[in-house]
Amino acid sequence: MVVDSKGMLVRVLEKEEPIPGDTVYLTIDIEFQKKVEKILEDVLGVIQTGGTYETPWGSNELLGTQGPRENANAGAVVVTDVKTGEVLAMASYPSYDPNLFVTGINSENWESLMPENLRDPLAPRPLMNIAMSTAVQPGSTYKMLVGLAAVEQGLDPAYKILDKGFIQVGEHTFGNWLWNQSRATMGNQSLYEAIAQSNNYYFYSIANAYDYSKERALPYTMNIDTLVEYAEMFGLNDPTGIEIQIPRERYGGVPDPASKSRMVKAMLRNHLNRILSPSDLDEEKVEITDETLRTVIEELVAMSDENPPRYQVYENIVNLGIKTERANAITDLVKYSYYNQTYWSLADTMNFSIGQGSHAYTPLQMANYMATMANGGIRNQVSVVKHILDQGENKKQSIVRNDPVVLTFQKENSLDHIKRGMLAATVTGGARSYFNQFPINVAAKTGTAQREGKIPPADEVIYLLEHLRYFNVLEEDVKNETQRLVRENKDNHLFKDEGYAMREAIKRLNPSIRNDDLDQFKSDYDNFSWFTGFAPYENPQIAISVLIFQGGSGGYGAPVFREIVAEYMGLNQTENNTISLFNSFQIE
Repeated sequence: MVVDSKGMLVRVLEKEEPIPGDTVYLTIDIEFQKKVEKILEDVLGVIQTGGTYETPWGSNELLGTQGPRENANAGAVVVTDVKTGEVLAMASYPSYDPNLFVTGINSENWESLMPENLRDPLAPRPLMNIAMSTAVQPGSTYKMLVGLAAVEQGLDPAYKILDKGFIQVGEHTFGNWLWNQSRATMGNQSLYEAIAQSNNYYFYSIANAYDYSKERALPYTMNIDTLVEYAEMFGLNDPTGIEIQIPRERYGGVPDPASKSRMVKAMLRNHLNRILSPSDLDEEKVEITDETLRTVIEELVAMSDENPPRYQVYENIVNLGIKTERANAITDLVKYSYYNQTYWSLADTMNFSIGQGSHAYTPLQMANYMATMANGGIRNQVSVVKHILDQGENKKQSIVRNDPVVLTFQKENSLDHIKRGMLAATVTGGARSYFNQFPINVAAKTGTAQREGKIPPADEVIYLLEHLRYFNVLEEDVKNETQRLVRENKDNHLFKDEGYAMREAIKRLNPSIRNDDLDQFKSDYDNFSWFTGFAPYENPQIAISVLIFQGGSGGYGAPVFREIVAEYMGLNQTENNTISLFNSFQIE
């Protein structure tokens, strides 16, 4: 059929009798899905205003020391069956009404689905399926895998490590979160207590098989390869296998020495492409062309594998054809900002051990990781298809699931130690305030993943003009210099962005100005908040992952987790009876 811009039928090109299709039955329960979406939306609303979230299962003030988290306006939840991998609910907020597209969406509705600030990658995007498409650092929700790897290698989970606040590695200080926050320490802690209190110092130590508090090696061996192996066992380097194809599932990756080297090289290549142009080449040595410049850049990137001393880097840069007046600056850039960062270091292992650094996983991956932890080590393919029936009501095998991967462990009860720590996190640890009125034991872990940087304004030019007085430059001079730079760099794609060109103009007019000075009036990004786990603890049925953009504190996902468990377990239908049984569920 041909329709006009309003969706009205113009003419029929061809007509065929319809053929009845198959019936697809989903694993998702529509009523449960609606409840999950509502819970996520309600909790986000309270976080944004810094209010109190109150239900029969708890009353929690969601106001941090920095006040309301106004930018906590997007997030996702995934709930899976721990025994089958079936998705019971998958919510992404904000969402949209798909009926808007049925007859052709109008411009007004289309605009309503666009982010208000296109330049901000974390601005709410209703059309984005965050659960499948957003991979970020897991923060402390990753620590259980480090603990599992250490126990498997020989760590006694009852062995206690004294938290001394921070560990010094060269010029880097790696502090426990409590030390960073208030210069306090957590004392001697075992694996169970370290999971419950999310003790960075402990996990720094066991990841390196070294007790930093006593300055002696622990009685087992550990290296980055072993740590990566356990992350891969739980599927964090692979797609989950979910059948949804649009959008295609994005899956994160586990950092390792090879991936770090590739990442540093890619960053160096991008940086050199931004700052170098054919005019930086010496015409007496090389031909001044774009192709020559590309060759020079690739040579500089390849040199990172050798990481030669500075004098050799400088000589190589001059020999490649870079002008001598540019050679020193380029030498320092590639040598100290990139070449020296190419190889895996102790600092990288420190970041790895607490879920920071280059880790990146989706809520879907995290839910499957939790399910595998809960069910004793069976990694199922995540699925949204229950079954398919043809018109004769016969089941079809149109979609074939991969067989579960059954993990093997060196020690029979390794997972039990990790799950015991996750239970302690909700009973005596950092998440206890969210579950002290809850009648069911759950195993969970908070996670706070750092998101560095400034929130870009919707219009960089307007932002800069509004703050020119702080940069000691005149508006007329800035506009003239901006236009000049755009003309002179018409072949450089970066200067096609007027905001970038204006930033460069201001720095030319006032050489004392740096990028940090220009960005000082922008708001900082807040941290990602994770909350993951499974329930009930004694007989796990569901695994849950909660991700909140700019939620600040990992604990803020706990009310979402709690209310989903209450809904799934039917507590809201039998509230009075359940409360009377509260004590029978408590652990000793």
